[in-house]
Amino acid sequence: MSGMRRGELDAAVCQHEGCPGDCSDVLVFSGRCHRGAPTIAVYDPTIGCLLLLCSRCNSEVAAIEVATSPAPTRPQ
Repeated sequence: MSGMRRGELDAAVCQHEGCPGDCSDVLVFSGRCHRGAPTIAVYDPTIGCLLLLCSRCNSEVAAIEVATSPAPTRPQ
């Protein structure tokens, strides 16, 4: 799986079962293998990605690329 980039995360909507899809404060990742099961986050420095794994079967749910440069400052 290739890493997700900022634009993909910004455009993503919640797909948590039962959610109407309009929640904007959180993004819930759940694998297709075991919908609703928790995920485990593991950073892999060899590929520079934060891997989200299914807690039940250890399948990869998502890979999020970690920026190498400082994040832009948010306006106050």
